[in-house]
Amino acid sequence: MNELEKSLKQAMSDLDKIEVSPFSQKGFERFTAKVSEYIFSLYQESHRTSRESHSELISKEHVDLASSKMMRVKSSKWTKITNTIAGLLLGAAISNVFSMASSGDSLSVPVMVLTVVSGIIGAFLLGFNLMDDL
Repeated sequence: MNELEKSLKQAMSDLDKIEVSPFSQKGFERFTAKVSEYIFSLYQESHRTSRESHSELISKEHVDLASSKMMRVKSSKWTKITNTIAGLLLGAAISNVFSMASSGDSLSVPVMVLTVVSGIIGAFLLGFNLMDDL
């Protein structure tokens, strides 16, 4: 019996030690199925991570990295919306700065203020969402 089989048997024996009473029959069946899915997904992600680092063996670091990748929470709908707004505001500000710099016309104060404000708000929203992802 190889080490992987031993580890899987150990995981299944640990699963047998879990108290079944808080689960319904179908709930516990679903729970064990999800544990099995997670184990297989962790194996696949660990293998993928080791290949990305050009390693033939899956190390502890590969497993840890794979686990953290799998545990990441997907961003919410509001995060996506604020990222979009941040990108639009920042992009508009940058576009206006280049437009003002390349044109020889006199610069109007309201346009400059609007450009600076939209750039600041866009940068703040983008930075806030980036810090939230860390």
